[in-house]
Amino acid sequence: MSSIRHDFLSEIFFEMNFVIGPTLSHKDMLEFIQKHEQLTPQEKMYMMNYIRNDMHLIRNTGKSLNTLCIYCQSKLSSEYSCVNCIREILKQNFKNWTSRNKVLDYCIQQFQLYSLNSKNARKLIEWVPLEKFLNLVHIKDGGFGSVYLANWSEGPIAKWDEYNRNFIRYGSTNVALKSMKTSNLNSEKFINEALSHMALTIDSRALVSCYGLTREPNTDNIMMILDYKSGGDLNRYLNNDIPLTWKERYRILYYISMSLGLIHDKGMVHRDLHPGNVLLEKSAWFVSDLGLCSFVNESELIIPEVEITLEPINESFNDFSIQKHNKEKIRKAIMQHMRIQLDSSGFAIPIHVEIGDSL
Repeated sequence: MSSIRHDFLSEIFFEMNFVIGPTLSHKDMLEFIQKHEQLTPQEKMYMMNYIRNDMHLIRNTGKSLNTLCIYCQSKLSSEYSCVNCIREILKQNFKNWTSRNKVLDYCIQQFQLYSLNSKNARKLIEWVPLEKFLNLVHIKDGGFGSVYLANWSEGPIAKWDEYNRNFIRYGSTNVALKSMKTSNLNSEKFINEALSHMALTIDSRALVSCYGLTREPNTDNIMMILDYKSGGDLNRYLNNDIPLTWKERYRILYYISMSLGLIHDKGMVHRDLHPGNVLLEKSAWFVSDLGLCSFVNESELIIPEVEITLEPINESFNDFSIQKHNKEKIRKAIMQHMRIQLDSSGFAIPIHVEIGDSL
């Protein structure tokens, strides 16, 4: 039996976007795969099944089944999970964990209960005790705090098991723990904004997933639990002496713009995009630290390398949102105005986006 070349399949997915464009449909993707001469029959079947599953999820979003939960008699979702039962299990578990901060505990609990939806029961931000992490290794210190590599013995949530009424987890998983030096943990608005940002990253193909929060060893600093990307950051990548082809430059810009488009579509702003927050895994690039900026005051923020026209949408909360534009326009504007000047120091000219002037 021939093996599936997963790295090569990642290249094919990128090639589809490069050749067909970012507006490609599922039909275009299936046709592209069927005609591709370098894919084996097994790889074609693997990719086509992946796309068809994606189509199935999109078509069934928000739909309920005519099947009742055997425990509470409410309708099951399209994923055969009972949101009502999951909420009850979460409530029962509240007494089993604490961050030692009542405001933070309350915000996490309310966020778990009311952000839960029928489409995907695993989009939860958790509080995870530090003892669940093994082999902590200090990697570096940054402007916001320290970064550790650790092994999460249980791993993040994979799915809800309706039969056994509990969460199934991925098991032993390497994660990055990033601490946050902040004085805002008594502000419900601040915490709720951060949790919303972090929840957006779960299951995203363009953002580094944040699974929850824990506490730094020997300090009271809160740490985000992040998916570990082994390829390093864009700063390190650009400091290599290997020249980039135009296709590789396009690839980097494409992934960054796709990430920003996803963030902006949700009415959110990253506010701290720089090469150190763009991480590599195999051949794909991911934007990181989406939730981190919400935990700090505006005065504490590093001046962002991205300039975006902002529009206040709620004066009482001083909230901001990108003016409503579709992802395609945002992507085109970024691709048009983002510039990378490469030399021995990496970014001689920072990433610079002027979306407001283009749209």
